[in-house]
Amino acid sequence: MAVLSHRSRIIQARVQCGTLLAANRLGTIKNGPEDARTVLDAMKKLSLILLLGLVFLCRVKAQGTAHMTNFPLTENPISESGRWINGQAVGLDWKNVRTTPGLAFGADASGNPNYNDPTALLTGSWSPNQTVQATVRSVNQQSGNVYEEVELRLRSTITAHSITGYEVLFRCNHDASWYTDIVRWNGPLGNFTSLRHVTSGPGIFNGDVVKATIVGSTITAYINGVQVNQVTDSTFANGNPGMGFYLHGIANANADYGFTTFTASDTPSTLYQGRSHPSTSPGAAWRGRNVREGAFMSLTLYALSLNR
Repeated sequence: MAVLSHRSRIIQARVQCGTLLAANRLGTIKNGPEDARTVLDAMKKLSLILLLGLVFLCRVKAQGTAHMTNFPLTENPISESGRWINGQAVGLDWKNVRTTPGLAFGADASGNPNYNDPTALLTGSWSPNQTVQATVRSVNQQSGNVYEEVELRLRSTITAHSITGYEVLFRCNHDASWYTDIVRWNGPLGNFTSLRHVTSGPGIFNGDVVKATIVGSTITAYINGVQVNQVTDSTFANGNPGMGFYLHGIANANADYGFTTFTASDTPSTLYQGRSHPSTSPGAAWRGRNVREGAFMSLTLYALSLNR
């Protein structure tokens, strides 16, 4: 109804302008200044409608595709009304991601994964430049030969017996054994390439915010807004964002670590950058900002001023 009303107003304004202008050319306007004012008012209304329509279209384009969640449901595998697909349900050779209220974590509790990381990707159409951010839950942290990793996915695709795309992972501890890695998944189970492995950095504390971005061919990893890893790779030009987890060396610890919030976007934005650690809170406040808001507001105010 809003679209029809918008179109009808445009048509009405155009007809009014056209009729009055035609009348002027034919010499039928008898009240010169008054009819001229009527023409001007009609043109202002048409300009207002067109400019507000432009503002709306710009906002839709700028907002792009996004998904934000704090995992309110108990689901195995995660779905959120069809917004997610999973590594076992679709890929067959990997495991799924599951949720309890306030937490997403891997469905594999075996501790012997053979690289079949629980994986979930968002559905829908996503532009190539992507930002993924999540708040980490990490309790009972492990070291030595026990590995617990949280993973952010970029430009990824799941089909039967294949997962491709980029993985940005963080080991869930903060001692000398901590690391972060940017990995390219090449398709079949166990076929992956480490693009850059980093062992220096702040580590992961409970409540930290991790972020991964891909812009063009540049992939960057952050912890609480501080860059900790970066690499370039142009193998995959498209795909969807998502998340994953890895557990090795201990059984039944898969719920000790995961994500309490998750957001993904394919538009340029500055997301909440986290807090200085150590942090012991189970979550963190987060939000998105659109740097174009000021421009949209200025255009809207200008359009409204034409109708005065």
